[in-house]
Amino acid sequence: MGHRWIKSRVDQRAVNAGDQNLYRYVRNSPSILTDPSGLQPPVGEGYSMGITFREKDWATFCASQYNYYNMVYSIKISKNNPDWDEAIRQLENIPDNSLSGVYLAGHGSSDLIGPISTDSLTKSASEKKFFEVLGRKIKKGGEIELRACKCATGVEGTAFLRLLADISDRTVVGFTGKYNIYPFGDEIVARPGEDPFVRRNHGDYRESCLSWTTGENDKKNEKKR
Repeated sequence: MGHRWIKSRVDQRAVNAGDQNLYRYVRNSPSILTDPSGLQPPVGEGYSMGITFREKDWATFCASQYNYYNMVYSIKISKNNPDWDEAIRQLENIPDNSLSGVYLAGHGSSDLIGPISTDSLTKSASEKKFFEVLGRKIKKGGEIELRACKCATGVEGTAFLRLLADISDRTVVGFTGKYNIYPFGDEIVARPGEDPFVRRNHGDYRESCLSWTTGENDKKNEKKR
């Protein structure tokens, strides 16, 4: 049997309230709701959940760490061996219509993020159910953002976003360019029952890299001052 350390510094909200259940303030889900300070679960960038499709690389490790320290809820799913039933079980602990938004982080290409593709969504009932449950947890108006390179590229990519939007009954956002800390290329938005459209353009990845390395961004900011 494992052990769990409990300190009043970590669980101040429950202790100060005189509540014997020290995990009530994280809705009895301490494994997925993160609160490093013990005072208030942090919320970042308008999203309240981050889901990472983990691989054995630095990029997805960093994404999962970012989720842990900046999102209210954080879930890790193995890219090579996803356990959708376990992921659904974790989602079911979250109240319906409580998430302001969710982002998914993983490696991608056209019609793909992590283990998810149009083909897999049509073949896997548990994968499809995961997105149905995820949609119920997000408030009306909230979005699912796919933080993966080129997952919205071409006809296949936009059809992929539309399929996810229809399954989850929520707006899904993806990008035609690389996603390296920030998105690049066109930002494609798919709403349930509607054709996807371009909401904005985030610039070219190669041009941005050249600007950083040559100091062009610093020169532009200097001119603005």
